[in-house]
Parts: sequence; C-alpha cells; structure tokens
Amino acid sequence: MTGGGTSRLARLTPRQVVWIAALAGLLAFLPSLADGYVFDDGQLIVSNPYAHDLRHLGRCFTTDLWDTPFRPDGDASARFYRPLVCASYIVDWKLSGGSPFWFHLVNVLAHAAACALAARFALRWTKTPAAALLAALLFAVHPSRSENVIWISGRTDVLMGAFLLAANELAVSAAARSRAWARWGLSFIAWGAAVLSKEPGVCLPLLFGVEWVLDRDDAHRRRLAAAGGVAVVIAAVYLAVRAKVMPILPQEVEAMALPGALRVAYVLLSLGYYVERIVFPWPQVMHFRPVPVIDGVPHLFAPSVVLGAVAMLLIGVWVVRAWARDRALGAIVAASFVLLLPVINITYTGFLGTTADRFLYLPLLLVGVSAARTFAPGIEAWMSRSIAPLVVASLSLLLASVSWVRSLDYVSNDALFRRELDVNPDNPQALAILSADAAGQGDYDAASALIRHALSPSALQYRLLARPVAFYLALLEIQSLRLADGNVRALRTLLGQLAPLAEGRAPEPPGRAGDVFLSMPTDGWIQVEVNNAAPHLALAGAIVASRLGDGVNIGSKAPYDALVRRLARSIDPDAPLDGPAHFNLALALARGGDYALARQELERAFAASPTDQMRAATGRLLGTIESVEKLRSEAEHAPEPAAALARAKAFLDLGAYLRAARALRPAYLVNPGDAAVSAAYLEALTSAHLDSDASAVAAHLPGNPATRLQEIREALSPRSRTALGPPADEQWWATDPPPP
Repeated sequence: MTGGGTSRLARLTPRQVVWIAALAGLLAFLPSLADGYVFDDGQLIVSNPYAHDLRHLGRCFTTDLWDTPFRPDGDASARFYRPLVCASYIVDWKLSGGSPFWFHLVNVLAHAAACALAARFALRWTKTPAAALLAALLFAVHPSRSENVIWISGRTDVLMGAFLLAANELAVSAAARSRAWARWGLSFIAWGAAVLSKEPGVCLPLLFGVEWVLDRDDAHRRRLAAAGGVAVVIAAVYLAVRAKVMPILPQEVEAMALPGALRVAYVLLSLGYYVERIVFPWPQVMHFRPVPVIDGVPHLFAPSVVLGAVAMLLIGVWVVRAWARDRALGAIVAASFVLLLPVINITYTGFLGTTADRFLYLPLLLVGVSAARTFAPGIEAWMSRSIAPLVVASLSLLLASVSWVRSLDYVSNDALFRRELDVNPDNPQALAILSADAAGQGDYDAASALIRHALSPSALQYRLLARPVAFYLALLEIQSLRLADGNVRALRTLLGQLAPLAEGRAPEPPGRAGDVFLSMPTDGWIQVEVNNAAPHLALAGAIVASRLGDGVNIGSKAPYDALVRRLARSIDPDAPLDGPAHFNLALALARGGDYALARQELERAFAASPTDQMRAATGRLLGTIESVEKLRSEAEHAPEPAAALARAKAFLDLGAYLRAARALRPAYLVNPGDAAVSAAYLEALTSAHLDSDASAVAAHLPGNPATRLQEIREALSPRSRTALGPPADEQWWATDPPPP
C-alpha cells in the first residue's frame, strides 16, 4: 500500500504489467518440469524415429503431424499440418537427448513469452493498466492452460498463440511508422510461424481488423487496412490449398454429419461446457462430461445446453450494446466470439469430443480483454483500493494451484488416465490406454480386465471416445498372451479370429477362448482398424499357430507351421513393429523350423531396438536356434525314445510346451518307467498347464510330486507361470483340425 490509500496495482506501469504476466505464467507451470511423457507424446515423440534426428526436419514440411510409422493408414485420422511443432520436437530431442525436462522447459518458457505478449495486447486493447493486468493474469494462470503447457504435445496452441501475438505486435509497430518494411516482413514471418504451428493462427486478419477500429490515426489505419487486405488474400489462398492438398476432415468423419437440430444443440452444449470450464475449471480432465449415445440417440446434458443458449443470447446482446456504446469494444467482443466458433464444434476440429480446455488458449485472452474493457472504469476504481493486491494475488495463487495439482497427473500415463477414471470410471479411451500400459508391463490379467471394461456397454455408450473394433483387436492380442499352451480349444478359437483378420478374410464364428467370449463388433471403422492392426494381428496369429501343431512334423510338413510362415510373410517389411515384436516373430518361425527367416527377424529386432538388452536376448535365441537345429537333426536319425526326447528338448528350448508334450506322449505311454522320458514329459505337461496329467506323471516319479511341480513352475517366465490353463476335459493330445 502507498500513501493516500491507493494500492500499488493502480499505479503499475505498462512494463510492470508485462513482467507480472510473464512471471505469473512462468510460476504457474514450473512444477511441470518434473513431469514425463504421456498420451500422444509416446507416439509423436518417444517412439517416433522421425522426431529424433535433424535429417528429418525437411520431412516435417512435406507431411502432416500424425504421419508417423504407427499410422499406416493416413486417411484414418485428421491431417494437421503443423511442421513447426514437428520441428520443435526434433530440436528438443537432439538438445536434451530425449529428456522430457527440456521439452517441458520449452513449453513453460513459450507460455511465459506468450503471457508477456498477451499483456502488451491487453494494454493496447483495454487502454488501462489495471484492466489489462486482470486480463493478462487470467490468460497466464487460468487452469485451462494446463493441457497446453503441462502436456508436451499440447504446445501447438502455445506456439501458435505466441507467434500470432508477436505478428500482431510487429504489425501495430510497423503501422505506426512510415516504410517499416522490415517490421512488416517480420510480422508476416511470425504469422507464417503461427499458421505452421496450428491452423487457427490464420486468424491474424481478424486481429488487424480490431486494431484498425482501435487506432485513431488515419495513416496508421491505411497501413493496417493494406496489410489486412494482403493478409486476407494470403489466408484465403492458404485455406484453399489446404482444402485441396491436405484436408483436415477425413473421409470417415464426413459420413458422421449430425442432423440440423442436433447440431445446433451440440453447439450450444459445447458453448455451455466452455462457460463452465472458464467459471469453474474443476475437475481437471481431458474429456469433460462426454456425450453418451443410448440406443443410437445422443443424450445431451440439458442444463449445459440451456446454459449455452443463454450464453449465446448474452454474447449477442453484449456485441450489440458494446457496438452502440463503443465501436472498438464491439469489435473486440465480436472478435472474441468469432474465435470461439471453431471450438464450439460449428466446424470440424479433428477432436472427437465436445470440449477440450486447450482450445481456450487464445479465445480466453480475447474474452478476458472484452470483459476487462467493458468494466474498465469499475476495475480501475476497485484496483486503487488497498485490499486489491491481496485479492488479485490470492485469486491468481488459487488458479495457479489448480495447475500445480494437475501437474501431478502428468507424471506418467498411469497417473493421467487413472485420474480420468476417477472422474468417469467408464471412459473407454482411458481404459484402453491403461490396458495397453498394463500389457506392456506384463500384467496381462489387468490388461484384459481393462480392455473388456472398455468393450462393455457402459463404456461404449461414449461413442466419440470409443473404438470398439480397435479395442476388440487389442483384446485378441492380450488373450493370446494369457492362454497356456495346453488350452488348445481356446487357442484354436483365438487363431480363428487372428489369422483371417490378419489376411483380410472374415473371422470364424464367435466362440469362447478361455474366460473371454470372442465376437467381432459390427460398428466402428472396421476396415480401417483392421488394416492398421494387421501386422500385430499377424504376429499374434503366428505365435499362437507356432504353439499348436503336432510334436513330430515341422516346417512344410506341418499345416500350422505353414500358417506361421504365411502370416510372417504377410507382414509388410516397413510395418511399425518394434524390436520385441520382431524377436517374438523370430521365435515363432524357429518353432516351425524356419531358421533362416528366424535369423533375419532377429537382425530386424536389434535394428529396431539397438540396446544391450536386445543384443543379449537375440544372442541367446541365436544360440538356442543353433542347438535346436542339431537336436532336430539328431531326431531324424535316432531310434525311439531318443528321437522323441530330442524333438521335445527342441520344443522346450523354444517354449512350445504343448508340442513337446505331444512329442513325448507316445514314448511315455510305451515305457512310463523311462526316467528321462518321464522327467521331460512332466516338464512339458506342467509348463503347458496340463495339471491333471502332470500330477499323474509326478505321482510315479521319485520324491514329492508337489515339490517337483512347484520347481518346474518357478522356472517358467512370469507370463507362462500365470497363464490360463485348460478345462479338465481338454483332449490336448488329439489331432488338430486344419488351421483357419
């Protein structure tokens, strides 16, 4: 407080307003420096080889943001042309060595720069430092910025906003000078950077129009008008070229147009949601109150639709009254409404949802400036009161604390999407992502439970977030990892889905595979999803097929081994498979006797994942393959039961436990007293989870049967140890029917 009872806020200089806004934006998001990579960061940055090397910088300008190796069908999703964002990932990766800290630091610093520019923008448009400070602080610390700043992939709006505001500042400065060609050039370069960061950056002519209304100098207005005309032409050409060369709207979405009345209600719902998010931004989630679709009818939240309608009416009244009172204010309010139009789903944004806080990044600045200018006299009077600094600081701290809390969710994918489930336990997107993470960590039971929940009616009602076909295909892959080798009928049923889908054929009729009933969904983008998943379906099918078949014939003599080879060859060499995937395919080929192809896949495994761990794993498997070749050569010339033992040992070394048991069963039935045969047979049965047969064999061997079985189980991998065994009546020794 200063003398005379006037607060410091009432006497702030424009430079101080700018510094306060920048520091507020910086402090509000500093905790995010401890966060990691989450959600789209994995596909766009961490696992994307195009984001790791400077030689791919040029590629950023010739394709769309999502054209990564993990999107084989480019027409299946929105095509966002954002080369500067893509380039920023490459530069950040090279500078940081892949550390997320640097990425987060760039986001925070870019936001702080945008806050400084937003403060200058607000100072000019509100005409009073006190009102400008409130508008700038709202822009800097409002929790709707969380997705933009805390989430690495959310930087698109931050970069676009910073470059767009810089372009506007440079243009205003240039308009105030005669022949300021360098400034005009820098302004249009900054504008280009904004457009190349995110498509809404094309709106610079709108800002020029408001600046033209605000400026009272005729010479300045003429220059702004000329620049605005040029900008309109450039914007029109850009939009026309984009619509022709790289349209945002994918063909699959064109058929999803809503009927007129429903579209109006959907727009009002979106506006109502955004009003709620601005006034009370809690809970902090990526998908706020998604729309359920029940019996084919979207159920819109009526109170929010009404709120949206009231907001639309009030905005209209605000524009009219503002224009009548102050044309500059009317222009500002109208511009803020125009910027809101795309985010309230009047046009397609590429976002399959009603609202996203990150879309408010730039519109909230204009809304805040509009409100600040409307109530500027009252704000200026109130800000002179001694209590004003405490109130402003407290409210800013409260809003910033929401972002501090939110930053805890961005530590990991698990934390982020567990938070989504805390708010909506039936969020299908969160369930599917957590399922994939659980599978990646080897917890296949948890992965199965989560993806089955995503496929439940309570989750699938959120149609905009659900991808039933993709979820089902993920379930097939997960189930292939959960079933024990001895669960023959379940494996056959599973293979009847995997193999045909991988080869572009209709799957076999629905059936039960262990604890899951498999039935292909009939809605969703079936062909697109199947095409995208085909390499992984072929891989899973090859692994399952290699676990089936008899214990004598391998390679060309065995139908299931032939299927393994066929599925392996159906995988495009350029398919986005990682090192472990190639390693598992090599294992499947080795089981079927295709040793040369198996060695080729091991080379690809190390090329895809050149780590010490992968080098060691491929080396071990190469040694095993060499040993298996010798064992199978010996089996061709050895008498029984030595031949059966050699074949079984080869299958056991490669983890094909059912085939090892089938190789030994005839020898065991002929001579159950052979210790070597019995011991190997017991190992195969136990590993395949054929527990009743294993117990019967163990009972005839020396020592404690339970101890023997436990020792074998403990030697298995965690996946094999917890695999789902077959029902008691499983006739695992029976001849397999022809493969699908």
